[in-house]
Amino acid sequence: MYIKNKLIKESFINQYLLFFIIIILPQIFFYEDLWDGTIYNYAQQIDEFDGAKLQLYEPGWVLNYWFIFLIIKIANFFKVEYYTLYILLLSILYLLFLFEVNKFIKKFLFNDKKLVSRTLFLISLFSIQSYYYSSIMLWHLFCQFSIFFGIRKFYSSSSINLIISFFFLFIGFSFKSALLYIFAISLYYNKNKIFTKKYLFLLLYGFTIFIFFHYYLNNFGRAEKYAQILNPFNFENFLIIIKSFLTYTTFLLPLGLLLFYFVIKIFFKRQKINKKIIFQFILKNKYLIIILISGIIPYVAIGRSHVIWDVEDWAGRNAILLILPISFLSIITIEFFYKLNVITKKISFYCFTFLLVFNIFFLTKGVTAKLNRIIYQNELSSIIKENKNLLNEPSGIVIFIDENKIRPIFRINEINYLTYKSIGKNNLWSIYLNSYEKNLIKYPRNNKYKNLYGSSFSSKEELEKQCLIILTLSSNELKTNLNKFLNILYKDYFQISLIKIEKKNCS
Repeated sequence: MYIKNKLIKESFINQYLLFFIIIILPQIFFYEDLWDGTIYNYAQQIDEFDGAKLQLYEPGWVLNYWFIFLIIKIANFFKVEYYTLYILLLSILYLLFLFEVNKFIKKFLFNDKKLVSRTLFLISLFSIQSYYYSSIMLWHLFCQFSIFFGIRKFYSSSSINLIISFFFLFIGFSFKSALLYIFAISLYYNKNKIFTKKYLFLLLYGFTIFIFFHYYLNNFGRAEKYAQILNPFNFENFLIIIKSFLTYTTFLLPLGLLLFYFVIKIFFKRQKINKKIIFQFILKNKYLIIILISGIIPYVAIGRSHVIWDVEDWAGRNAILLILPISFLSIITIEFFYKLNVITKKISFYCFTFLLVFNIFFLTKGVTAKLNRIIYQNELSSIIKENKNLLNEPSGIVIFIDENKIRPIFRINEINYLTYKSIGKNNLWSIYLNSYEKNLIKYPRNNKYKNLYGSSFSSKEELEKQCLIILTLSSNELKTNLNKFLNILYKDYFQISLIKIEKKNCS
């Protein structure tokens, strides 16, 4: 009973419950994996893993593949679906992740329960986290947990904890983007002494793992040029890097607006702020600034771009390492200006509320987009099932045409998997288009990736000789957030109508 009551009182429980309600609970009710997650649902159903393996081996996500493979095998043992086990593991791992972050905050940032609680609210409800609607992101969460748990154990005085830390840090360093991020977080444990023997060992260990995963297990196949470091001395690359960096600065816009407000307050109050105090504040939080920069550098170095308001698709994954440092900095900055008497206690709460509302708005927008996509594809699946007899071809290309530009956009593995689930066969190659354009109709010439894309179809013949099945559809335009929200609440609010079916060169 004591342990139960103590757990309930912990700062991270309420925040976790909100994350559960917004991210996990809807997945239980709507129950449909998205994006690359469909590849692994398909792998479990056909009991073939070559395609799933290629999807992650080619870009170097080797451990991610074996992680998913293990989940599928455990799911098979308990006779449940892979996606079911994913939801359960997501529920557990996010709780453990918040537990570790909670410990880190209390140890290094502040002990004030109010401030800890506010920080964890910003983290749990950070704007981009609707990417957890795809099971592929479970590995990224496991890596983040492993980083904080591994570092904590690494700096423990216990030899057993040190050995345990090697395993979890190996997991963390395998997430190549997190190399500098881990080094930056570890600085907090060194008590302002950077070149300790332990830290130097951590650097050696991390770089060794990075070299192994980045250079020995180098990218191949479709991902040969995936996530490669750009040469900044090339002018075109330099412009890409600058553009990429600028997009990530948008994540500082909410805090920037608050800073602007604080400056205005100082100006009108004619309050004098000693520059030395500001310098001391920056110096005190130098490691936090280093963590933020280290979370940006890997993505900027490969030219990835992402703005804070792009939440409907899956680009948020490129900013995953910004969640903690931005949340930390936001609360610390508000508290700093409160202690300077620039703002009152009440205003400091309003500032926190502003950041929280900002996060919740964009998080729910991203979640709403994903749920609407699930509703759309369920309606589309019903149409496919109703016309199953017209799709009974030994092979061919089925094209779904709808002017509705649904977000997130359909990936080829998703639309193929949808067709497979609807008709129980994988002999058709499916494509989703907003209008019929021949140059947009691509299909595989060999069957190397057949178990990756959810279809056994491949052909070297030209398009004119292929069996084409064209389904022209009409669906509700869901342009406003209100429409999308009502679509979630009311079962029959959204509908897709089949206008016509055309068949060309089919039996």
